[in-house]
Amino acid sequence: MKVVLFVDDENLTIKSLKRIFSDKEYCYIYKSSAVEALQYMESNPVDLLCSDILMPEMDGFDLLRTVKRKYPKVIRVAMTGLNRTNHVKRLTNENLAQLYLFKPWDENELKINLFKILKTQNMLYSHEVMMMLQNLESLPTIPDIYNRLNDMLKKDFPIEEISALIEEDQSITAVILKVANSAYYGRKTGNIHQAIMNIGLDNLNAIILANSVFQDLSDDMDMLVDMWKHATNSNKLMTAIYSQCLKKTIPSLYASAGLLHDIGKVVLYHGCDQYKNLLTASVEENMPLLGLELKAIGVTHQDLGSYLLNLWALPFAYVEVAMYHHRPLDYRIINRELVAVSHISHYYSSLHLQDRMGDCLDEKVFALLKLSKKDVEKMIENELGWRLYE
Repeated sequence: MKVVLFVDDENLTIKSLKRIFSDKEYCYIYKSSAVEALQYMESNPVDLLCSDILMPEMDGFDLLRTVKRKYPKVIRVAMTGLNRTNHVKRLTNENLAQLYLFKPWDENELKINLFKILKTQNMLYSHEVMMMLQNLESLPTIPDIYNRLNDMLKKDFPIEEISALIEEDQSITAVILKVANSAYYGRKTGNIHQAIMNIGLDNLNAIILANSVFQDLSDDMDMLVDMWKHATNSNKLMTAIYSQCLKKTIPSLYASAGLLHDIGKVVLYHGCDQYKNLLTASVEENMPLLGLELKAIGVTHQDLGSYLLNLWALPFAYVEVAMYHHRPLDYRIINRELVAVSHISHYYSSLHLQDRMGDCLDEKVFALLKLSKKDVEKMIENELGWRLYE
């Protein structure tokens, strides 16, 4: 049975949580301090930790930081006040929490969201995924510059020093400038400092990871170019749909989710000898890639991509986009809007590149987003200049 550990020093909050989670589907443990929580975890398994931030003696930051280091498979959820934006910034900079719950919360929504996280976790660590990981020669590793950047963000280094770090790597500098100069990120610039200001510090990590993974395909430039074009186009289109269709700004923390949504394809292509043949067969025979993947290797690129992003402790929304961008109406999704937009962006980016690989568009997402397919396609053609149909 899955174990959920709640940590909060306020008795009223603990009583409220006990009332909300009175079912028998999971095992719920309640502790009133971070020290008690860590003592419990030393000898008991935990699947999900849900911790308050403001606590005496050892606060939630230190608790989440310790759990991230000692128990990386545990999903970490932070509970904080809705107006505590400084908490979210600090948690984000250190990748301490994969999801945030804001007080006061809707009790039904709280319960449903935690259940959804646990359902998705089952998929992340399924038997099939674990078996496939054993057969892969290796997984992409986190580059040194990523860890250095995280350390600088954690210590609130000035933007000038962060820019200097990025400029040490010409390939990453080029990618950041390209992303920053794409539509809807702001004014054009050739200055890396201004580019970082345009896209926001929250997105640097995802861009660095994407650049590192796609560089691993340097032995096959054609595939590298195709996958990178699809990733950047999907990311550009996600931003455009939010800006032009939904009339709002994409959540800054998730503005680079499109770059990493198909990372599982990169992993499989790099580590599975037969995967290139699957990609070719999907394109030439217009067959759904997911079905070919399941039949040939037992898992999909969604499974492995979401596993890797979760392993790297990216926000849970990134994990969901990787896991569900082909099935955007799955009942386990928490970030429904973001995943729906990623589904549309993935489809039309593939269509634009004339490389559909048997992908299907679930048109129900337009109703979910309260958009019309016709209006979205018109925006794509007018704003991005893509010719979708001959």
